[in-house]
Amino acid sequence: MRWISYLEGGPKRVNHAAVSVGHKIYSFGGYCTGENSREYTSMDVHVLNTTTFRWTKHPVSDLPYFENDDILPYKRYETCICGINYHLWC
Repeated sequence: MRWISYLEGGPKRVNHAAVSVGHKIYSFGGYCTGENSREYTSMDVHVLNTTTFRWTKHPVSDLPYFENDDILPYKRYETCICGINYHLWC
């Protein structure tokens, strides 16, 4: 039997998408009842480093969503993602 400790700092979501690239797992989107779903914001990205087992929030642009909508997808849930050659496609 092995003890598994709870990892803090990760996303608290349902219906999110995740993809493994190298030794990191990227988690995108999802739904949390504590969030304002009508607010126009970019999708946040959380990263689990499987070497250190630590979560970090991946930095995204601080510009308002409407100034980034060509490069950052709008927040979403029940989506999919794939990783090809270290590029992530949502």
